[in-house]
Amino acid sequence: MFDMKKKAKTREYTKIVSDVEEPPCRFVCQPPKSELRDGRKRLIVAILFCVFFIICEITGGFIANSLAVLNDALHQIFDLNSLLMSLAAAWISSWKPNDRKTYGYFRAEILGACSVILTLWLLTGVLVYEAILRIATGSVAHGHSDHVNADIMMITAGLTCGACIILAFMLSGMGHNHSHGHNHGEENINVKAAFLHTIGDAIYSFTVLVAGAIIKFKPEWQKADAVCSLIGAVIVVASTFSVVRDSINILFEGIPRSVRIADINRDLSSIDHVQGYHNVHFWAITAGRNALSAHLVVDSLADVNSTLRNASKMLSSKYSLYHCTLQIEQQENKTGIPAESKGDC
Repeated sequence: MFDMKKKAKTREYTKIVSDVEEPPCRFVCQPPKSELRDGRKRLIVAILFCVFFIICEITGGFIANSLAVLNDALHQIFDLNSLLMSLAAAWISSWKPNDRKTYGYFRAEILGACSVILTLWLLTGVLVYEAILRIATGSVAHGHSDHVNADIMMITAGLTCGACIILAFMLSGMGHNHSHGHNHGEENINVKAAFLHTIGDAIYSFTVLVAGAIIKFKPEWQKADAVCSLIGAVIVVASTFSVVRDSINILFEGIPRSVRIADINRDLSSIDHVQGYHNVHFWAITAGRNALSAHLVVDSLADVNSTLRNASKMLSSKYSLYHCTLQIEQQENKTGIPAESKGDC
């Protein structure tokens, strides 16, 4: 009987949520839907280009009987997998909020970004292992000689580097959320991860191209390939570390790096009739979607609704807030009885 009542209440709540649209806050900032759709379109175009390039590499590898080209095609399949993860995360993050996920699914972007970068790091680790083994023993993990065919190496690296630059160009235009205020220029972390993954591949290809040129003119410097791979690995990890750091910060509901809690406290103190504040929290639901909650203590002369409206408008505009919740508490009156508190978006 208890379960039936509980299910009935759940159905009733779901009906209210679905039938009665929640009135939006007047001051919060939301990215235009056109930007989100444009981002997914660019990802799809990048995926189609990547598929075309993989098909060309596999075909050319079999025609030329080149293992290096086929290995590079395998590497491009990893890139394709990363782009597909980014697209899936972007699609999931667009799902609407419900009675179980009231904030929606925005953090799918964070999980997607972490997956893309960790996949790149995994591949980097394999290449570092191969490079160290080649430097130390003069052979690779599969027991083959470390002799490098410089011509095939340069051709493959040049094609891959060019393809990665084109992919990066396709992705570069969609990572920016053009909101104004304190959050201006905030990037979509999921797209940023895909972009940095592509840049990482371009760096690798460029170092391989340089190594190939060195070996072609100095055939005795066979280990230049492994040395350049190590240099490329350091650059890739250093350039992508910020994505993992920012993702962890969001998952722990930390304050975004572009915001200082001291600035927020100063802005709260500057609001008319505000005598104090406490329980101030600022976090990001996902990159570019900031949220704030705070308790404001106002004097007895304050108009609660006016103070609430002015504070919400100022904070939402300055910090590009996606969600803002303020609770107003009036100081004790002359009789010592606390005035009523009031909260709003």
